[in-house]
Amino acid sequence: PAGSSAARRAAQLGLWVLLLEKRAMPRMKPCGGALSEAALRQLGFELPPALINSQIRGACVHYRRHASSARVERRIAVLVSRENFDALLLEMARQAGAVCETATARNLTRQNERVLITTGERVFAASAVIIAQGAAGNLIRHVRRPDRRSASALCLTARIAVPHRDPFAQSRDLVDIHFGVVKRGYAWLFHHGQYYSVGIGGTLPLRRPNDAFRTFCTSLGLDPPPPDAVRWHLVPRGGVPRVLVGERMLLAGDAAGVVDPFCGEGLAYAIRSGQIAAEVAARAIGQGNLSAANLRLYEQRCEAEFGRSLRWALRLANVTHACPWLFMRLLAGNRRVLRGYLES
Repeated sequence: PAGSSAARRAAQLGLWVLLLEKRAMPRMKPCGGALSEAALRQLGFELPPALINSQIRGACVHYRRHASSARVERRIAVLVSRENFDALLLEMARQAGAVCETATARNLTRQNERVLITTGERVFAASAVIIAQGAAGNLIRHVRRPDRRSASALCLTARIAVPHRDPFAQSRDLVDIHFGVVKRGYAWLFHHGQYYSVGIGGTLPLRRPNDAFRTFCTSLGLDPPPPDAVRWHLVPRGGVPRVLVGERMLLAGDAAGVVDPFCGEGLAYAIRSGQIAAEVAARAIGQGNLSAANLRLYEQRCEAEFGRSLRWALRLANVTHACPWLFMRLLAGNRRVLRGYLES
C-alpha cells in the first residue's frame, strides 16, 4: 500500500515513476484486512463496494473469561481481502501514469546523481527511491540500522472458512480482540463473510507462536488450519525513533515503522506515508537537491501528522501488555469507556 500510494502520488505530480513489485498481483498478504475510516479518507478515491467484505461498527474485547462489547452509530472500518485491495492500489498507480514491473529489487547503489536499482536481470536508474518493502526488507539497511527485536512484533494469521452454522454470525460487524492469549500482544478474529481472518501478534521474542495460534483457534471452537496455511510477518512498533531518509532514499509504510503499536493499524499510515514521501521527493527533484538534509522534510511532515499519536499508542500498548487485567478494568471492562475509545 505504501509503494503503490507513493507511485500514484508521484505520477500525479508529473514525475516519471517506476514501481517495482516483487511478485505479480493479486497475491495473498498475511493481514487481518481491517481498513479504518482514516485509511479510506487517505485513499483519494472511493473504494469499490464490491471490495468490502464487512462493515465494522464496534468491537468485542476479551480478557480470559471476561468480555465487553460496544457498537457505535457510525462505521469505523471495513474489512477487505488484501489481495484484491493491493491489486486495486497497483492499478490506480498504473492509471496515474506509473510504469509497473514485476521484479525484486536486490540492491541499491549510489552513482553520481542517480541510484542504481539492481534486480535479478536488470539495472534501473532513478533520481530518488522510495523503499516500501515492509519491516523485513533487505534495502532498509541503506537508510538505517535494523530495528532491535523489542521494536518489532511477530504476527501469525490464517483464513478459516465460515462453517454452515456460523458461531460468530451475530458479531459480523465487530472486530473480536482477545488479550491474554500471548504476552505483550493480542489475538483477533475478523469476520469477512466467507471466511474468518484469525491471528495472533506479540512483541518479540514471542514464545512458541505456532502452539499459541493453534490453542487460540481451538479456544474459538475452530479447527486449526494446517501449518502451510498459516502465514507470518514482522510488524514494526510505531512510536520508536527511526531514521526515515538517506541521500536520495526515503522509507515508507512498515519500512518506516509507522504502525500503531496498540491496535495494529498500519494501512492508513502506509498510504499516507507513501503519499508524503512522493510529495517530498518531487519537491527535492524540482530543487535539484536530494541530500538527506533536504529530504528530512519527510520526517518532519510524518512527525507533524502522526508522530505524537504513535508515541502515545506505544505508551498505551506498553501499559496494556504489562498489566492486561488493568486494561480490562479501565477500558475493555467498561462499555461506556470502550464506546468512547471507538468514537475517538
